[in-house]
Amino acid sequence: MLDFKKTVKVIIFLLLFMLFFFLNYKKINNKEGKSHSQVQKDEGQIEIERKSISKIRKEYVLIIFFSMDCGLCHKTILEAERLHEKFGDKIEIVGITRDNISGIKYKIKFPILYDKFAKYHKKFRIKILPYRILVKSDKIIYEDDLYKKIPERGQELDKILRKL
Repeated sequence: MLDFKKTVKVIIFLLLFMLFFFLNYKKINNKEGKSHSQVQKDEGQIEIERKSISKIRKEYVLIIFFSMDCGLCHKTILEAERLHEKFGDKIEIVGITRDNISGIKYKIKFPILYDKFAKYHKKFRIKILPYRILVKSDKIIYEDDLYKKIPERGQELDKILRKL
């Protein structure tokens, strides 16, 4: 049985995400001849591979809401890197933060969306960070259970990902 509200939220999110990357595609391409597939900070602290949502051909998308001020979020992002290496052929990972991404001190190989005005946080009613949502096509198949501890949530997500 499909939850209509969640399905609509996911569809709206994906459409907005596509619009965001389409609008930023030209900005990234026009800056000093840099490729749209990679943006590198001058300090050399961070290298972010950006992919257009239209290029995502994978059936599963893991959305991670996080904050740069949150120690648990840092662990979650590092765990997402491990998941990206392990399940990258099956899932696409997207990070969403309200913080400036220049504060990230390690390499991230999945796209990060800067949600300056909390548009996506509000749409998904995100209150506590980190928060992960796994989407299959247009259906949410996993959301973090905020009543469980972070390690339990990670184990639950791993079980679902292993079944893919």
